[in-house]
Amino acid sequence: MSQIDPAMRRLRDEAWLPKIAETLKIARQAPYAWRQVPHQRVLDVARLTKMKPHELRPDLYPPPRKRKRNGR
Repeated sequence: MSQIDPAMRRLRDEAWLPKIAETLKIARQAPYAWRQVPHQRVLDVARLTKMKPHELRPDLYPPPRKRKRNGR
């Protein structure tokens, strides 16, 4: 049995899946079958949930690098 992605767990725990299905006009049960957010849905889900793309799919959207401060 494969593990559920942490982002999907968060979306489930925060009850986003029905709203995602409604907004994306997909079957209500479809997001419940996702192991991770599909690549073609990342930006839409990010806009809806206010999560960053790298939080949803770090394999596709690496986290931004922290800038080094010069002289500090």
